[in-house]
Amino acid sequence: KRVPGKEATILDSAHNLREVQMIAIAEDDSLVRWKKLEKPVIAAPPAGIEATGFRDPCLWSEVGTDGNEQWFLIVGSGMRGVGGCALLYRAKTGSKLREWEYLHPLVVGKKNAKTWPETTGDTVDSGEMWECPDFFALDRNHCLLYSTERKVFWTTGIYSDLKFKPNQSGLLDHGAFYAPKSFLTPDGRRILWGWITETRPEAEFQRAGWAGVMSLPRELGVNDGKLTIKPAAEVLSLRSVKEAVTIREGAPVHRKLANLRREIVIGNLSAKQGLTLRLNQNGKTLWQLTLDGFQGLAHVEANEFKLPIGAAPALRLFLDGSVIEAFFGESEAITARVYGLLPGEAELELTSAGEGLITGEIFELKTISPDKMSSEYPAA
Repeated sequence: KRVPGKEATILDSAHNLREVQMIAIAEDDSLVRWKKLEKPVIAAPPAGIEATGFRDPCLWSEVGTDGNEQWFLIVGSGMRGVGGCALLYRAKTGSKLREWEYLHPLVVGKKNAKTWPETTGDTVDSGEMWECPDFFALDRNHCLLYSTERKVFWTTGIYSDLKFKPNQSGLLDHGAFYAPKSFLTPDGRRILWGWITETRPEAEFQRAGWAGVMSLPRELGVNDGKLTIKPAAEVLSLRSVKEAVTIREGAPVHRKLANLRREIVIGNLSAKQGLTLRLNQNGKTLWQLTLDGFQGLAHVEANEFKLPIGAAPALRLFLDGSVIEAFFGESEAITARVYGLLPGEAELELTSAGEGLITGEIFELKTISPDKMSSEYPAA
């Protein structure tokens, strides 16, 4: 809805809009047909807040002290000049989620050094807007995920009296991973899916006719207050042909890739070892990852982050067409895009440094569906 500038929650050179919260009701169990309610259930951000955005609701229910179920939601938002936030609402009793009472910000963050609009025309870039918040209980903690500054952040802490007090925080993924959403499996696991964004120029993906893909499902946990992340167990069903490899200093491993579907598992890495993984083609390195056990760091293109030495496996890396998803122990992850790899021409190279042997496995992966976009259809 177009509104005066002071009421807008999306305000830039192309937009002057106020976001609202709507409801759609499924008309069949297959969730194919939906009916949208005509009027918004939350028509504007709370009064008195100069909101920098108002979108991406996250709902959950709790049993109150009276034994009755109560529904809550947070909406991704922010306060101009202050930082991003998640605004907490409670559904009015008996309203069937049609009427909501604003309570307070669940938690408020901080902006970065950028200013709006002098430096950036986007309050997400300045950290003054949190997109896609996700809030849930996990391993006797509560966890809040939110997307801002083109990254996804996690916080764990204590949720009490309808307020969230963060204790620890960090990056969920160091690369091209954004706007994730989680759900509970029937056996109680918290599974996360994310949007893998494009890193090539817009003209290229416009020419290709598609942009962005979904990540592999990832299982979340909390260990000593820190969020853990690993591929969901179901991903193992994609494994096909397996090859065991041993890497020693001065004897690199080279493997031609007949297709672009692989999982590489490195089982061990000590503080006296290093490993470099390259994807080469026609004598050129198109992508490179280095595990520096000596310094305890991982280097991936322009990214550098702490490497969990002694974690097993040290690395699980998935290649599917132009997508790379890499997991280091259960504490760090990075998603990357590598364009231009061609089946039959691309080559995997593994090189080690330091004392002793590094062991691993290379799995060929099965396609999920032969008639859907996958590594059989190059990203070009």
